[in-house]
Amino acid sequence: MPDSIPQLEQKVASAASVTEKVDALNGLAWEVRRHDIARAIDLSREAYALASESTGGDLSYPTGAADSLSNLVIFYQIQGSYEDGLSAGFEAVALCETIGYTTGLPKVYRGLGNLNNLLGNYADSLAFHLKSLQLSESLGLSEEIIRALNSTGACYSELGEYHKSLELYQRALTLLDQENIPPLRAQVYNNMAMEYLRLHEFDAALKHALLSNNLYHQLGDPAGELHSLGTLAEVYIDREQYDEALDCLQKHNFLAETTGYRWQFVLAQILMARSYNRKHMPAEAIPFAQATLAMAEEMKTREMVYKSHKELADAYEMQGDFPKALYHFQLYHTVRDRMLSEENARRVQSLRASYEIRVAQQEAEFYRREKERIEDQREQDRQYFERLAQMKDDLVSNASHDLKNPLTNILLFADLVRGQIPPDSSEGHEYLRLLVAQAERMQALISDVLDLARVETGRAMTRQVQSINELLVSALHEQEYAAEQKGLLIDFQPIKPDEQAALDPQQMRRAVNNLLSNAVKYTPKGGSIRVWANAKSGAVQVYVADTGIGIPANDLPFVFDPFYRVNEKQHLSVEGTGLGLAITRSIIQQHQGEIAVTSTPGKGTEFVISLPLAEEAQLAL
Repeated sequence: MPDSIPQLEQKVASAASVTEKVDALNGLAWEVRRHDIARAIDLSREAYALASESTGGDLSYPTGAADSLSNLVIFYQIQGSYEDGLSAGFEAVALCETIGYTTGLPKVYRGLGNLNNLLGNYADSLAFHLKSLQLSESLGLSEEIIRALNSTGACYSELGEYHKSLELYQRALTLLDQENIPPLRAQVYNNMAMEYLRLHEFDAALKHALLSNNLYHQLGDPAGELHSLGTLAEVYIDREQYDEALDCLQKHNFLAETTGYRWQFVLAQILMARSYNRKHMPAEAIPFAQATLAMAEEMKTREMVYKSHKELADAYEMQGDFPKALYHFQLYHTVRDRMLSEENARRVQSLRASYEIRVAQQEAEFYRREKERIEDQREQDRQYFERLAQMKDDLVSNASHDLKNPLTNILLFADLVRGQIPPDSSEGHEYLRLLVAQAERMQALISDVLDLARVETGRAMTRQVQSINELLVSALHEQEYAAEQKGLLIDFQPIKPDEQAALDPQQMRRAVNNLLSNAVKYTPKGGSIRVWANAKSGAVQVYVADTGIGIPANDLPFVFDPFYRVNEKQHLSVEGTGLGLAITRSIIQQHQGEIAVTSTPGKGTEFVISLPLAEEAQLAL
């Protein structure tokens, strides 16, 4: 059981050493905070000054100095001096880390988390609370674990994750069944009451608020009773029990004034204003809202500022003073919108930080327990996929022989038959022409299917550093004749200065060639094809655009699917296997690149290939 205030005062007076006196001052400050926050701050400052006296260049009692700063973080928060609290907190962290005082850090992190929470810096708040919880758990500090669970739950509450908060509070209560620390149990009850209130579970909220308030009252803890009275008042307001709320707030006001808990005094004023407004008593509400506004602006707590403007606006509106009501409504929305805008950005950052921390924890635990099993599984997977890849290679090789050879024979015998058909048999020559055309079409289809299979294995790639301009010139050269036959204009704009990429020249030339071939096929006579490239952010973009018939919007998402063809007369009249773009995409993906397409029917189509540029190490090869 902790010493009473008179006992601690006697210890301070009889201390025989710096260490004893600093410890006694810090202990006295911690107990006094419940009744007189100003005196608690003075005692902590005295302890810090004594512990910081230099002896040969070192602090006389560095651990005691760190404890003093840790107390000040919490005391300044209670007083409403947030900037002083942050300054003391960062100094305490630096000192604890310097002297290796690890067990002192959870309390400091928790204090910094609470301060940042009050200031609306939820990303920093959550990070500090999670640090406190993780360090407390790793050190096995039971009481600090409970405090960290409680404060982390409060932080999640500010992020709107009320069920997550209740989960943490339940964990704290489970530990409290073993540790039996009544003040902490009262805190947890109070926080749970707020969560149930936010979830509109008013009966549960009232139950926990009363449990908290009764326990604090039994403990003779005015600071805790202040918190619970404020919570109880909010519950009564939402239950429309305004007289009960005002009764709580009268007690709350008295305690806040006598103990010097400025933040709690501000809270009482705004709740009084809200209660009177809800009772339709604006004349009584206005003085409380004005007092809250003045203190909130001085303390730089924007949440209380906009809440004050809201209560003033409601009160003046009830009085029929619409100019003043409009004035305060405008200020309410201005301050609130600005705060919410910043808060949303911080919440995103907080959630990202929380997610990353949780993922890191889960991964560390997972790998600690399962590392050997995972490595074995990875080896099995590697062997399995190697077998699959070999099976696919064998299938491609066998299919190449089994499918292509019969078609080659068909074409060979068709050529022999051609010499046996009389010259004047137009019908015979037409049948033969159709036979050869279908065999060649089947040969092209099989060739494309096998090529796609080879590309998808990734084993068909032989990479080397290649000039982008040379690649494009080579591909364009293969399409020049077909373009000339249709009277198409090709406009090529080489990239300047030339760039290089690590790629398979043959495969990438095929990919570009497929795009150029499609542009030629689907662009009417007299049209144009434009090819250009540029480089930015470590990648090169190659563009192939035409003035062709275009692709309907409904078909665009599917053009890279194997065997997909646009089901329109203009498209079906052009021969193709439906595999060219699928092969192109597979080649690009094997090069860690991307391909995209945009098109407007009747105006043309544009494809863009994005490939990573060669790194310096590759260029040196």
